[in-house]
Amino acid sequence: MAKTSALSYIQKTEKLLLAIQKKDFSLFPKTEGNNLADNAVKLYYQSKEEHLSQSSYKLLYEEILNQLEIGLMILSEQEKEWNVFYVNPVFLEILQIPKYNSWSLYENKAPGFYQVIEQTHYENSQEFFEISINENVKQSFSLRTKKVQNARHRFCIISLESVQKIIEQKEKLAWNNLMKVISHELLNTLTPVNSLIQNLEYIANQDVIEKEDQQDMKESLMIINSKSKQLLNFVDDYRQVAELPKPVFRNISLKDITESALNFLKSEFEKIRSQLLIH
Repeated sequence: MAKTSALSYIQKTEKLLLAIQKKDFSLFPKTEGNNLADNAVKLYYQSKEEHLSQSSYKLLYEEILNQLEIGLMILSEQEKEWNVFYVNPVFLEILQIPKYNSWSLYENKAPGFYQVIEQTHYENSQEFFEISINENVKQSFSLRTKKVQNARHRFCIISLESVQKIIEQKEKLAWNNLMKVISHELLNTLTPVNSLIQNLEYIANQDVIEKEDQQDMKESLMIINSKSKQLLNFVDDYRQVAELPKPVFRNISLKDITESALNFLKSEFEKIRSQLLIH
């Protein structure tokens, strides 16, 4: 009988250890007064709690990454092959491709993008490139790759953003800042003017206007005139900034411009081992 009971505890322990190994946490075991079996039960619930915590954190992190306005893909290297560890919806929307777990499948679906990533050798990089998506007009993108590696894993984090979208965001930010400046200047000018106008209206409605009130009216009108001129100057200054300046025609050296452009791109030519000569 004792052998049967001991065998039962061993089998229960093996069952719980197997469930932990396979991450099957659908069981609800109870302690039975046996040290071996009870320790297995405690280990099971401890592993279950850790698994639930990891799942919750993973769900939270993915939700945060899904809210990003830039495309994000994380590749994971396993046995010298890259697989997609994570990709957010914006990334798939930019490239107009479905989600795949195998990185190699993107070679056919987004060949231009795939080649750009291959050329980085999955190392740290930052560059701009142009690709055609679904045989449409080429678009410009800002690309960053970041290598993350430890003793067991190697990851490549890829962020992708449309250059046009970056420009639109900068323009929107600049416009919002400009509106704040204009609103501030208008309020600073119109608030005291409004108060002075109310005061003038009060004085004008009196049957008899005293000499002191006449002086107040004179001073108020002078202030209103000054504030109006300040506002006109501000509007004129803004108009001059907003308008494109008139072109100034002059002779230029095409050779100097070309040499300047080549010097600027010198490092890029050295990467591809190309050399351009100007005669």
